[in-house]
Amino acid sequence: MIMAGVKKIGRLGLKLIRDERGSFDQLVWAIGAAVVVVAIILVLRVVAPDTVSNLWSAATSWIRSSFGF
Repeated sequence: MIMAGVKKIGRLGLKLIRDERGSFDQLVWAIGAAVVVVAIILVLRVVAPDTVSNLWSAATSWIRSSFGF
């Protein structure tokens, strides 16, 4: 569910970059989605800090290996 939202935000971000004019609705949606994602991350860090740390480490390791960083 979260990954689908992240992918949708990424696609929306690319669409906004390609069409620099964009629309106010797209801007509000992108900012609102970013705020929701940050809020979820912060809540998870408070509720389950060890789990979030493990997930973060796994995600950053995967990104580094996938993109050759």
